[in-house]
Amino acid sequence: MVCCLGPTRCEEGILILNLTKDTYQELGLVGKPTVFQKKLPTKYVVEINLTEEYFTPGKNYYERVKWCLTDRLSLVFDFLVAWLPHEDQISQSSVPAYLCNKGFRSRAFKVSEEITFKKDVKYPVIDSNDFDGHGEGGNSDNDCPITSSTKYDEQKKGGTKSDGQLKSGDFLCSYTEFWEWLGAFTCGLDCDGSPDDFLSTFSCPDPVSISQSCCQCKYRGFILPGTINCLIESLRDYMKSSTSPWACVTVHGFTDSPVSWRRNEHGHHKGGENLYTFVLFPSEDYWLYMAVGTHDICPP
Repeated sequence: MVCCLGPTRCEEGILILNLTKDTYQELGLVGKPTVFQKKLPTKYVVEINLTEEYFTPGKNYYERVKWCLTDRLSLVFDFLVAWLPHEDQISQSSVPAYLCNKGFRSRAFKVSEEITFKKDVKYPVIDSNDFDGHGEGGNSDNDCPITSSTKYDEQKKGGTKSDGQLKSGDFLCSYTEFWEWLGAFTCGLDCDGSPDDFLSTFSCPDPVSISQSCCQCKYRGFILPGTINCLIESLRDYMKSSTSPWACVTVHGFTDSPVSWRRNEHGHHKGGENLYTFVLFPSEDYWLYMAVGTHDICPP
């Protein structure tokens, strides 16, 4: 059995149980078959709204759920708990103390940190206004395939330099090419090779500029959306006074999470992709990429 509470905001208060068929039948709560198994389902999903008025001690539904979880099943399992205090004066250590007072055993998990500084990094030149390859600031047809790059306006960019001086009529990197490069760079792949290399044909998309220094930070752990929001706001403030052309934040959800976007089921047995990327520009424009597995429901 897999449980999660409030996939986007704690105040949603939705307890989601992802159950095997045997556990579901033994539990006795009403649910629905998983969307990934149309015939002869072996997994079921039960959602319990903990914020409803009828879910209070003494009410029939509350007592039934409590009885099903305590008497129908003799399961013992672990929870990951994260909490962001609503006041600065409140310490996050109050959660372990609260659980200890309730008779639960708990231990703290630290968020791992990896910070890398790189020099002379080649990166593709992009324009926040022309991301879809049409050179007109976007296209309203969402079904239009995006394969081309946008033209570079030398006066608009102030003559950014790469291996040579960019000129009007040159092409910029499209947003699809940029995200592919960003993924390769994040994974530490060598993007300096030639397109004719034997081992890999991937190289940094043209036109290329060179950054004298670059900082890459990786954090791994059970991180709350509020913490990510604070990080994005800090980067927005930094970009207002920075000479950097852009900054980005990529967030990966747990590959085996039972839910992803909008509480939709997550097909972790068929891939597990569950991520989004913000690319922030000094103009306060941004690009947003959202991705899930091919069997998942597309993000809104």
